[in-house]
Amino acid sequence: MNKFLLKLSMLISIFSISITYSQDLYSVEVSNSQFISDSSYEFEIFLKAETNEFNLSSYQCTFTMVDYVSADGISFHYINGSSDLTIQPTYLINVINYAGKVYLTFVSPPGSNIINTAPVRIGKFRIDNTHSFSGIAPEIEWCFEYCFETILTGDEFIDITDPLAHAVTIGTNLTGLTGLTIEAVTASESQSEKNGPEKTIDGLGYFDGSSDSRWIAKSMPQWLIFDLGDEQLIGQTRFSFYKFEQGRVYEYSVSVSNNLSEWTEIVPNTYSGGDEWSSNSFLPVSARYVKLDILSSLNNPSNQASIWEAEIYSYGEIIDNTPPELLNTEITCDTTVVLTFSEPLSTGSAEDIFNYSISNGIIIKNAQVINDNSKVVLNTSSHVLGNNYIVTVNNVEDLGGNVISALANSMQYLFSIIEFRMKIYLEGPFDNGQMSTYLMDAGIIPAYQPYSQSPWNYEGPEYLAAGIPAGTVDW
Repeated sequence: MNKFLLKLSMLISIFSISITYSQDLYSVEVSNSQFISDSSYEFEIFLKAETNEFNLSSYQCTFTMVDYVSADGISFHYINGSSDLTIQPTYLINVINYAGKVYLTFVSPPGSNIINTAPVRIGKFRIDNTHSFSGIAPEIEWCFEYCFETILTGDEFIDITDPLAHAVTIGTNLTGLTGLTIEAVTASESQSEKNGPEKTIDGLGYFDGSSDSRWIAKSMPQWLIFDLGDEQLIGQTRFSFYKFEQGRVYEYSVSVSNNLSEWTEIVPNTYSGGDEWSSNSFLPVSARYVKLDILSSLNNPSNQASIWEAEIYSYGEIIDNTPPELLNTEITCDTTVVLTFSEPLSTGSAEDIFNYSISNGIIIKNAQVINDNSKVVLNTSSHVLGNNYIVTVNNVEDLGGNVISALANSMQYLFSIIEFRMKIYLEGPFDNGQMSTYLMDAGIIPAYQPYSQSPWNYEGPEYLAAGIPAGTVDW
């Protein structure tokens, strides 16, 4: 730890010659955050000049992980090749425990990058956790304290850092868990009527004194399907396995479905523990049915599958803190421009023509949302062939009320025509541009349909009993 901090401090002293904060020179934002798995979270960092371009000669970025007091199980990574800069964030990527806080750091080598008003990506980064995040996005803040503070340097490595220019828009957080009502339970089989699948939702478990209040089925594998009545946003399952207190271990998996025919596995093969409840948290998934597959067990001479109780939990309201971004611009004809956004937009703001502008005097006449509100079609005045244009979007909101990010609200496009010269060849024998009967003349067209072999594997009975008709080209 000390060697790391010393090395980091020395690097800062080389980069930063003096402290002269420059207001409104740049803006930098953490955005585009998302879960990659239950225990991995990614985000991107974008930088742009506010008015005049400037030279970025080095940078060191540090974040505090809010609500984390230990780095146990936490690792931090830069996604190689994800930076738009020539001086990439490839040094001292680390997790630091210091003064009761957890810090994430990375540093660039010295160099030169001209930054203008078009956003550039510093890079994409991933936080991995040996434990589940339980659907709660890790909250991070920019750090401007201690010897590993955030620093950006300009010409001659002068410190140009402006803490007010640093923002974090970190993704989807989820509120607390709520127990769901299980409307019905079905099972692959039951040992007897008194030990049917409904026993798993009667509220009587191991500590309630009723030895018969459990589901029993012989000879694994077995399954249970829990019906929630309608679609719910599921985030956790809890199962109380029989004889957990005696060290019996069950191997199981959990899947979800909305139609009982197509299943998505959300908890792959895992094992029950020695506590009353074996819990599994996962990224929120919308489903009506939850299936528990009990695959095998240890310390179970009878090979029976048996469950005391089952509980399924839903996440409450999803709080969306991520603003929409403009991803793509396509001009389909001289008066139509199609904008693609990172998420669905509110219809009112997306269809307000005053929220859009296009350079070179193009007039916006109409705006219409399509594709689940993630695309907007702009009807405009005529574009001039061969000209470049810039479209800018302001005040457009997503369904959560987040206004489009100023770092990703404009895009350049070219109005051009691509000419294709194509030849299309139809299947069959040709001779000087004409279909020929060469295959028939050679006697190699079969009377039976020839598609019974791979890759067609067609087993149809087609057969030309009267022989091959005159003038046949092919099957």
